[in-house]
Amino acid sequence: MRIEYLGHAGFIVSHEGVAIIMDPWLSETGAFDSAWFQFPCNHQYYRLVKQYVAQQRDNTFIYVSHEHKDHFDKGFLSSVVQYQPRLIIPAFQLPDFFDEMRELGFQNILVLEDCESHVIRGTGDGCLAIKLFVDDNQLNRDSAILVSDGKYKFLNLNDCKIFDRLNRLKLDEGHIDVFACQFSGATWHPTCYQYEKSRYDQISRRKRISKFVSVLNAIKLLEPGRYFPSAGPACFLDPMLMHINFEAVNIFPHQYEACAFLKKGIENTCIDPIMPGDVFDTEQDKFVALSDVRMDSKEQVEKHICYLAEKYRNLFDENKRSRSAASCETILERLREELLKKVSNFHTEESFDVSLYFTLEEMPKKHLRVCLQTRQVEPVDTVPADGVYHLTFPAWQIERVLDRDITWEDFSLTFRVKLDRTPDTYNTLINGFFFSEAENLAHLVKTIDEIRGNKARIVIDADGVQFEVNQYCPHQGANLQHGWAHGECWVCPRHRWEFDLENGGQCTTSNDSIHSIRCISLEAES
Repeated sequence: MRIEYLGHAGFIVSHEGVAIIMDPWLSETGAFDSAWFQFPCNHQYYRLVKQYVAQQRDNTFIYVSHEHKDHFDKGFLSSVVQYQPRLIIPAFQLPDFFDEMRELGFQNILVLEDCESHVIRGTGDGCLAIKLFVDDNQLNRDSAILVSDGKYKFLNLNDCKIFDRLNRLKLDEGHIDVFACQFSGATWHPTCYQYEKSRYDQISRRKRISKFVSVLNAIKLLEPGRYFPSAGPACFLDPMLMHINFEAVNIFPHQYEACAFLKKGIENTCIDPIMPGDVFDTEQDKFVALSDVRMDSKEQVEKHICYLAEKYRNLFDENKRSRSAASCETILERLREELLKKVSNFHTEESFDVSLYFTLEEMPKKHLRVCLQTRQVEPVDTVPADGVYHLTFPAWQIERVLDRDITWEDFSLTFRVKLDRTPDTYNTLINGFFFSEAENLAHLVKTIDEIRGNKARIVIDADGVQFEVNQYCPHQGANLQHGWAHGECWVCPRHRWEFDLENGGQCTTSNDSIHSIRCISLEAES
């Protein structure tokens, strides 16, 4: 099996004339309205991979793991649809992803359910066996892929956080030769929040280390021969986002930092940085080609980002010239209508102690207030200091959402938004309200209600002390049986939420709980 790295989460896996191209994000305009760009730059592979598809169309499959635009590159996929390569996508509950592929013009789409296998064959004797692992709870829709040539296995998790399923996966699939998964953050918390620097640094450092530990635990469990850090981070070339690249600490560590951390805790797995153009041969167990471009230090990273910023400077000049000519009043009224559609589909018995406020940067003294309790949206002139979740953003950016050029989730990942949250407490349903399309909110609420309605209980061992807790995380339903102890807390294996076991299982960052009860030992009773 030959594994060629395309950058970010992209790979070409080939064997005896059969190939799978995974998550090719290659377009020069980046992703999320040009907020994210590939790092290091991999745009040179756009033409090469397109040519590869044209020449090998009968033997080439393209796998797209999920809808995030740093994986689902519509620009590149549109350029190869003329060759009608076969697509592999996960079966999600909602049909949006499949429908988008059809709209792009793809006719031969293989849709695989969770844990469904398929053997793909070329024109000769070559074949690759694949299996998809699908994570779909509405807030997260993602998938991972396992590829085998009959002798070697490559597990690519990309962004898919199925860490609570790796025990089962190892039992079912056996030894993994090569493992790849995300090692960097990719959320608007704390990136967009208006924290004091010390608080921002504290949250960033905690989330960074927590992410590294999740990957470390996955490697220890799977015991692969080799780990490749992939799926991040991007770089940010828009002048309004450029500062993120040079922060002293944030949730976007680079490969050399992740590898340094992981190597301290791993002995029997090779942990290698990997650059676009690197080629690894599983049969020889070595790289057979290495790119001249390496990013092994802070200086190399910053130099490359500055080079890219200058190279694509005109892109943002053009964006500014093409931004909205509509009045801010018109955009604010359109936003009010969109929010009314959202609240009309948001039926839940949960009570909320905060209101949501939406503000255009260009109109700082006019706001829209959303009351989830009464499902009302009204214009107001002030935002209170407490009991609020306040979003501020450029008018042109929210107009892109209203025009359906980008989704609400895409909008959140542009990072072109400023947030204030008082009290500073996470709420799953509120987060879902922001990220989801209006027509999907009813399904979201139903899914979260089902997760919270599962009252199964388990006993966990936290450093020798046993507790009875809810088996499934109230956030997105991860199996807490596969979590771990951190001080007095139990850590969720998927998103690393922490629950204070000595405080009834209360989450440290939200109002959720796993309702922990300390088990009384027979020895103590006697």
